[in-house]
Amino acid sequence: MWKRSVKFWGGVSLQSLGICMGLALVFLVFFAGGSFAAGGLGIRGSVGGLLLLYPYYLTLMGVFYMSLSALGCFRSYLPLLVSFNVTRKQAICGILLHHLAVILGLVGLGAFVWFLAGLLGGEAGGEMAGLIWLMGGTMLLVGSFGIFLGTLGSRWGKLGQILGVAMAAVMGGVTGAGVAAAGKEKVWAGFNRLAEGRFLWFMLLGLAVFALVSAFAFLVNRKMEVRN
Repeated sequence: MWKRSVKFWGGVSLQSLGICMGLALVFLVFFAGGSFAAGGLGIRGSVGGLLLLYPYYLTLMGVFYMSLSALGCFRSYLPLLVSFNVTRKQAICGILLHHLAVILGLVGLGAFVWFLAGLLGGEAGGEMAGLIWLMGGTMLLVGSFGIFLGTLGSRWGKLGQILGVAMAAVMGGVTGAGVAAAGKEKVWAGFNRLAEGRFLWFMLLGLAVFALVSAFAFLVNRKMEVRN
């Protein structure tokens, strides 16, 4: 059973990585390709510039995927697998490891792309590589929140969904109000400071939160019943 689970979730994870990579490339070319092509940087400079930006789009696609996939997996895959006599422990473990594999895959790809950018464009790629921990931590935190919402929905149905949506609305409102209160200049200054930092602690924070939410998912769904 474990071999079949690994094969199933391995295929799902590879498909998810491919989707994120493809969408990130499409958005990169659409939004930034023309600027580099018209900038007179030459092929080497244009490719180096696009490589520097690609991990940012990978992160955006990863965040978008994590925010939807985690919730969807707990609402669809979990009851489906349990109905096919897969244990709850195996099903939940597969969902969690699937999302962790996608996150680590995107982080590893981003690090490799920035390494290539450093080879093409001097030291820029090496300097940006410090943000790889920020990428991973962000996706882990978003994925953790999605898993938390999915757990609420799978265990308590519509009540859990309403509670999750309410929490997301509150968090979004607080974030938007904070950005509005700080002002555009301070927000951009904060982003510039991020590029100068080292954020291994943020990646570790994301891993810790992911572990706590995973334990919550196991605890809450240990007596889950499949609803028709």
